[in-house]
Amino acid sequence: MTRTIQLPATTGPCLWVHLSAGDSDPAELDRLTTDWQLPPDCLAAVLDPDAVARHTAVDGGPHVISLLHPVALAPDGLSWATRLLVIAWWPGRDRILTAAAATPPFLEEIITAAEDLETPAIPALIMEIAEATARSFIRVTRAIDTERSLLVARLAHSTGIDNLIRLSQLQTSLVYFDTAVAENHPIYRRLETQPLSAAPEQRFNDRLTILLNTSYQAEKMVHQSATMLANLNATYSGIVSNRLNVTMKRLTALTIILTVPTIIGAFWGMNVALPFADHPLAFVALLVLSLLLCLLIVFLLQRRDLL
Repeated sequence: MTRTIQLPATTGPCLWVHLSAGDSDPAELDRLTTDWQLPPDCLAAVLDPDAVARHTAVDGGPHVISLLHPVALAPDGLSWATRLLVIAWWPGRDRILTAAAATPPFLEEIITAAEDLETPAIPALIMEIAEATARSFIRVTRAIDTERSLLVARLAHSTGIDNLIRLSQLQTSLVYFDTAVAENHPIYRRLETQPLSAAPEQRFNDRLTILLNTSYQAEKMVHQSATMLANLNATYSGIVSNRLNVTMKRLTALTIILTVPTIIGAFWGMNVALPFADHPLAFVALLVLSLLLCLLIVFLLQRRDLL
């Protein structure tokens, strides 16, 4: 599906064309690729889950940057991946094209507020989208940190398979994010050399500084969260191993305790002459003896911290 948004401009019309490739047929992608003289696989790449961030610039032709942004794979906020967001523009022309498999929420917000963009609109929009892309990783990483805190609280009470699956999903998401922010950052730096506008450069240099700082913050946050999740995974494994050891220790102690009456019963169950075999209280005496020996073993195991 293609949408056209009118942007504020000082002279003449300024158009923003946005493509939701997931809702479009291949013919529409081919038409836009031809009309905008884009590289053949430029728009189709937004549908590729393994596509990477890149920059393409042709002398006298369009400039294209492809940025990775986070995409939720499930509504629970645990499983994330990354997809491409393509931004294409012709220097000196009042039109810009964006494309994504599905329009991300931050881009919907920019579309809604498009009429409030500063002029000239094209460079302002490019910087706005780039900043929003970097901020989206910060926002999602904070949500993952919140889920990690909840997971820590759950691990104090349960080490079930559900918590392990949650931990794995969060770690996988951060692997995607770590790759994405590392690929996006050089693309942001390329904007320093892009002919975005003939307007005074200071304002956009300031925006570029903010963009690079935001990207750097996102990169550090993702790395920090990934490290903390890795430590949590090690802690989780340690907790599971410790609980298994405690369980096995208790089972072993119980086996030792129950072995005593078994041995006594086996000895006095032989079909030969035995001491006290004919005594009327022999059975009671054996029970008392077994109980006392069991209590003694329990006492000794507890002193050695084996029970």
